[in-house]
Amino acid sequence: MNYEHLLIKLNKLKKRNIIEIKNNTINNKLVIEKKIDCYLIPKPKFLNKKIENTEKITSFTQLNQENKSLIHNNNEIILESFSIEQASKNKNLSIHSFPTGKKSGILIHYIMKSLNFSNKKTLNWFIEILDKYSFSQKWSSILMSWIYDIINVPININNQKITLSKLKKESYIQELEFFLPIKNTLYSEKFNKVIQNFDSISLFAPKIFFNPVSGVLKGFIDLIFIWKNKYYILDYKTNWLGKNNNFYTDEYIKNEIIKKRYDLQYQIYSIAIHQYLKNIIKNYNYKTHFGGILYMFLRGIKNKKNNGIFYILPDYSLIEKLIILIS
Repeated sequence: MNYEHLLIKLNKLKKRNIIEIKNNTINNKLVIEKKIDCYLIPKPKFLNKKIENTEKITSFTQLNQENKSLIHNNNEIILESFSIEQASKNKNLSIHSFPTGKKSGILIHYIMKSLNFSNKKTLNWFIEILDKYSFSQKWSSILMSWIYDIINVPININNQKITLSKLKKESYIQELEFFLPIKNTLYSEKFNKVIQNFDSISLFAPKIFFNPVSGVLKGFIDLIFIWKNKYYILDYKTNWLGKNNNFYTDEYIKNEIIKKRYDLQYQIYSIAIHQYLKNIIKNYNYKTHFGGILYMFLRGIKNKKNNGIFYILPDYSLIEKLIILIS
């Protein structure tokens, strides 16, 4: 807009007695004095309630972090004391004294996703991996033996023994990424009601809190494999629960699942794989084709024992109810 057009518009406002125009000859500028409040568009109406955009890409990790943050902000205590002995770490070299923390978890997950279960890795391969992630080579023999136990331990499920080393390459997928649409806004209150009514683990867990969410729920599943025409989900856990295998029994593992809210994780994974299998299997049936979820707490794995392994097949009613919530 040039000066002449601006002056025309200002003169129109002057005629309506909205503004007064004075000619400032010193600075050769227009000086505008406002006489009354002027709205050239309708006066805005303000809502008392804040509108938040619930659409986003979220994940189990993010929902869990929101839960911790909201609980902390409200100064509430959600986790019970499960009276588990806090064992000190063993100074001897073993899987129980292997370094803990995020870096160790990344290392072990990298090893597991790099494996061809039917081929044994050499000691030099483990040394190279330790060097890559800046760990001491002194752990190479421990790590090699540990991984051997993990892939050869018989996993007992419903009177059958599953062994990772016996899986054919074409029968499993590692690090599968999924995107699960959340079409309806998901509220933690409704979510809690469903999972505590239909999941035996969630029943004993405190309520989880997260902001209303819609959009996409994404995640990575460590391993999906087929065994005797059933699909299974396996997730590796590097959590340190205690100084020896006695701390990796069902009781300790269930307490850890409740504490870390891994029940929410396997529920999300179950919905994702259920929706996926419906699209790829003709005449798909949840009970016929889905085998369930396995959590392997790797520090408790010992060859020929079912120690450190948690298994669950979520009730189909739970899956149905959760799908209704997000669809």
